[in-house]
Amino acid sequence: MISFRIFKCQFNCFPESSVAERMYREVRVLCWVMTSPENHEKKAKHIRATWGRRCNRLLFMSSAEDASLPEVVKLDAPEGRKNLWGKTRRAFKYVYENHRDEADWFLKADDDTYVIVENLRYLLQHRSPSDAVYFGCKFKPYVRQGYMSGGAGYVLSGEALRRLVEVGAKDDAYHSACKMDANQGTEDVQMGMCLEALKVEAGDSRDADGRGRFFPFVPESHLIPGHLPPNFWFWRWTYYPVEEVAVAQFPALKKYFFIFSLFLPGHGVLLGQRCVLPLRVAQPDVRDGVPAVPPAAVRGGLAGKGGGGGAREGGVPGGQKGRKRDRE
Repeated sequence: MISFRIFKCQFNCFPESSVAERMYREVRVLCWVMTSPENHEKKAKHIRATWGRRCNRLLFMSSAEDASLPEVVKLDAPEGRKNLWGKTRRAFKYVYENHRDEADWFLKADDDTYVIVENLRYLLQHRSPSDAVYFGCKFKPYVRQGYMSGGAGYVLSGEALRRLVEVGAKDDAYHSACKMDANQGTEDVQMGMCLEALKVEAGDSRDADGRGRFFPFVPESHLIPGHLPPNFWFWRWTYYPVEEVAVAQFPALKKYFFIFSLFLPGHGVLLGQRCVLPLRVAQPDVRDGVPAVPPAAVRGGLAGKGGGGGAREGGVPGGQKGRKRDRE
């Protein structure tokens, strides 16, 4: 018992924990996760046990209730990739009508995504939720100001959410851009078109050194130079230039990437397209002697696809997912 107490203090007596607790109170984030009944057990429950606990409010949007997941919301929306827009707009409408006063920022993520919520709050802490803005991994095609990758997740301010539901869904002037009565449509592109029409800014989520914070692919795609071939569509679509830097240049990252993978089976954490070097790394949170989540103080990536994720953006030929997509 004595050794356990020492071990627990070793992993929790860092100043970053007090910062995280303060930001939890000051930067309220509601996280809703796109899932389906077949993924409740193999994906959703792991989000609930890991990064989902760090959100101020966690919801799973599905088409069936689940007694083992009280956070599940049953939406009257068909499942399937081609119906993602209908499910997404219904989910945001539900969040606005039932939980808008419980948070300032509203994150949408897929059930194969991992989010370092503390770093998300770090990004948002100096932005006002009254600003009409949203953040994510920005792509160039289809939308003049760019749009955010659905696979990497994106976060709306409270004002952006209000405009989406109150104006986009009710004002006929925005019907053609927002298509709030449609089920089918490419979720992320459609969201980008609607929010642009509503004068919601597609914000720049990069850090002060121009390093990305939202990532649409599995870890190796962003951490290993050359893993995505030069002719891969991502290089043409990414809104901001990306510099590839070998992980070998930052030896410390090898250790922490291993820790993330070991502690979170089935999920990956992306540290940045230029392999962000930690400024001051806190040790993993410990619950009952088991590290529960990765270090909260690694500055860099906020969201990245888990091992089952892959390219899923609108207009990508084939619409395939997973590691095979990344190697095309």
